[in-house]
Amino acid sequence: MRHRLRVTCRYPVVFESQGHVAEGHVVNLSLLGCAIEIQDCCLYGVYLRLHVLLPDEAMRIDLCKVRWLRTDQLGVEFLSVPDHRKYLMGRIIRQEVQATS
Repeated sequence: MRHRLRVTCRYPVVFESQGHVAEGHVVNLSLLGCAIEIQDCCLYGVYLRLHVLLPDEAMRIDLCKVRWLRTDQLGVEFLSVPDHRKYLMGRIIRQEVQATS
């Protein structure tokens, strides 16, 4: 059961793992993770680095783990997020909530 607010969004993302680089879109976001719409396949349990392209800036998350896979999406848990990036994610989540209210 999820205990954190998760918002629907659509931000371009580039992710990389073990020398492989792919693109997709973050389709929902929380402080603990996100879902990414993908075209390429990805392996369950791999570690990723994300570069999320937000409207005003890019946000890099250096350590994530793929926790679930579907045909066209993967679920990612953020394992290491510095405080300044947590603040940025909190701001983005609040903006998305306000935009849908």
